Amino acid sequence: MTICGRDANGCTQRGVLIDVLLQFFGDRYFMFGIRKGLEYHSKLAETYGFVIDHKGQHSSLESLGLHVRDWGVSHIDDLQYLLNSTLYFKALRTSDPDFRMTDFMVNVWGNFVNKGRPVYTNEDGEEIEFWTPVNPALRAPNVIRLTDALYKSQMIEFPFERRYQLWKSFKLRDDLPIDIRKSFDIDFRLNFGPNRS
Repeated sequence: MTICGRDANGCTQRGVLIDVLLQFFGDRYFMFGIRKGLEYHSKLAETYGFVIDHKGQHSSLESLGLHVRDWGVSHIDDLQYLLNSTLYFKALRTSDPDFRMTDFMVNVWGNFVNKGRPVYTNEDGEEIEFWTPVNPALRAPNVIRLTDALYKSQMIEFPFERRYQLWKSFKLRDDLPIDIRKSFDIDFRLNFGPNRS
């Protein structure tokens, strides 16, 4: 089993062990909670899940000296399109190819905030519905796979469902040791209640 190495051209290659460890930590600390959140929240209100597959010009991985072509899309890479944040990313310009993704995501997220529905509004002012809420009756949540633009994005079953079911079978404790609602209620009353001095 190779941990890391170089190919015939001298390019760094990740080994199988590193891939397994990355998937292990990503599953436990991101995927499992996101999937569980989709399931629980969809029972309370319309919930829209997404997976982003767009491999852009830049990635948060660059701050670690890594490249998206070697590692794939990172957990927070979508923020560069929504916020054009320069904290972890290089600034996007309107002339950059990735600006199409910015235009698309800001359009849809803006409509979600304003109208309560993630629809795309085209140049003619027509609303295009393409994203359906998670159906809590399904075994696996339905999410949108966001690629380069609206016409390539599609509804899919949660892509990591098999791995989620494996982690779920371990019955690991993932709750807080306190009842957060009681804690919040006490804190809220102490800080904002009528007996506050």
